[in-house]
Amino acid sequence: MPYSVIGRQTIWGHQLRWTPAGTITADPTDPDHVTVVWADRGTPNVDAPEDCIFASPSAPDYDPCDAGPGSDTNVYTSESFDGGQTWTGRTLLADGGGAFAIGMEVGASALDFVGLYGLATLLLIGSTLWAAGLALLLRSSKASNLITLPIFLLLFLTPVFVPLAALTGWLHAVATVNPFTRLLEAGRGFVAGEYVDVAWAYTVVVVMLVVFSAFALWAVRQAEEAGG
Repeated sequence: MPYSVIGRQTIWGHQLRWTPAGTITADPTDPDHVTVVWADRGTPNVDAPEDCIFASPSAPDYDPCDAGPGSDTNVYTSESFDGGQTWTGRTLLADGGGAFAIGMEVGASALDFVGLYGLATLLLIGSTLWAAGLALLLRSSKASNLITLPIFLLLFLTPVFVPLAALTGWLHAVATVNPFTRLLEAGRGFVAGEYVDVAWAYTVVVVMLVVFSAFALWAVRQAEEAGG
């Protein structure tokens, strides 16, 4: 793999790092059916010397293994039907260009994409206001944990991995009332060209903007008072 300017392996032509760790999920109707999805390089440079990975890259050569453009990260999947004892060969889900570039079929129109990205933008603004307000209020590096923890908890209590109907027990009850579920269902609906909980989803993000804007402004005043 090529290297970034700080000497970390990265995607060729970018200063971005890609997390290679896989995501694994079980079939809710068959616990022995397990699927894992992960990111990895396509075809390695077979002519690269073995010691190239130990090189200390410096400008302008951030590619000591000559990975080249062919090192774009691909997304693969593999399945197990016996609880993880044996696995199928890896199957390409998306190349470096992404799922849409390889012909992923979507039912969304241009208007649907406007709705999808509009919803995502408002959610991003609301999350930023929450993070900025908490950072100004605490004025400490410890704020980072309090910023991310509620978001992660809310996301994990949504049908992000399986459909809402597949959830059972208390998790289904919590996911049903979780406002992030409306955002997730609406986003999936937009991609499929369907309108699912759109009004609820936009109501949630508008309420978030109002509440977190007020919170951020209050935090600014508190920071100003604390600063003398």
